[in-house]
Amino acid sequence: DRERKERIARLFDAQRMAEEEAVALGELHDLQLPSGAWPWWNGMREDRWITQHIVAGMGHLEALNAADLRPDGKAQAMLERAVQWLDEEVARDFQRLRHDLSKEAPDRWTPGFSEIQYLYARTFFRPAERGGATAVAQNFYKERLAHTWMAFGLQQQAMIALALHRMDDRPTAKLIMESLRQRAVQSEELGMYWKDFTGGMGWNSFP
Repeated sequence: DRERKERIARLFDAQRMAEEEAVALGELHDLQLPSGAWPWWNGMREDRWITQHIVAGMGHLEALNAADLRPDGKAQAMLERAVQWLDEEVARDFQRLRHDLSKEAPDRWTPGFSEIQYLYARTFFRPAERGGATAVAQNFYKERLAHTWMAFGLQQQAMIALALHRMDDRPTAKLIMESLRQRAVQSEELGMYWKDFTGGMGWNSFP
């Protein structure tokens, strides 16, 4: 009957998706470098942007209950290594930044897109937070983004709001979201959109 056919079709779809997920995880596993980072392509050096992009993507899947991130699973092992590499890389970058900044400059410094993406990706996995220099860097970026969020585009502002909300700065996150809402256009035909938003080629300017 129809109900039985639909149930069988769902089972086949679930099996196909599981097989595709296994293939994708296998490819990611093979591409991951011993350091825990990922390169753009096989044979290339580790890249922070693509590593953050993959970590954020896995965070999305977990939030949607669409990924198998069991503690003893292959995906979780890959993520732990990637997050550790990112934390160490950010700690190193922050040490260089702190060395280069004067005593007055930290209050005027504006984070870049990489710092926004890092906090956004990293806050999907708060149970794995680390202390030391990484925590100092995370808190510094959090504080500066809370003061400079208006300097960024719409997508980055939304990412900052999510990251700050997860890092318990809910007042600033709420302020950003309200600002985004006020700048939006409501249309019965098109729904909510931002008419002045011009997309670009970079990840940070997608429409």
